[in-house]
Amino acid sequence: LYCNTCSVWLCVLCLVLEHKDHNCCGIRKQIVTLKNDLREMLGSVQETETKFSKTQGDLQMLVDKLNSDKYKMEELINARVRAAIEKVKEEESRLLNELKELHSARVQKLQESLTRTENVLKRMTVSKSLVSQL
Repeated sequence: LYCNTCSVWLCVLCLVLEHKDHNCCGIRKQIVTLKNDLREMLGSVQETETKFSKTQGDLQMLVDKLNSDKYKMEELINARVRAAIEKVKEEESRLLNELKELHSARVQKLQESLTRTENVLKRMTVSKSLVSQL
């Protein structure tokens, strides 16, 4: 016997003494009821397991997409950095060439001034020598 009110198994003596006004049933009926309850729970667990499996698959797809998007962004960033570095190198080359041209032009002007100054000094030396011979 089984007491549904107290949820305990009973002997005949307990049924008569302590559970006479309770909702009681036979062992076979209670076993069938418990089996049915277990089947319902199993069905519910299987439904939940299916939902969790789908959720797991969805989450894995999101992780894969996130990883793919990260890879694409890294490639985009790397390409932009390479392009920026190339522009900086081109600017470096242009500026170095400009510096070289400016340097050459200034050195040439200074060299011309130096040559003129040396010529003036030579004439002064010759003039001094001529004056001292007089």
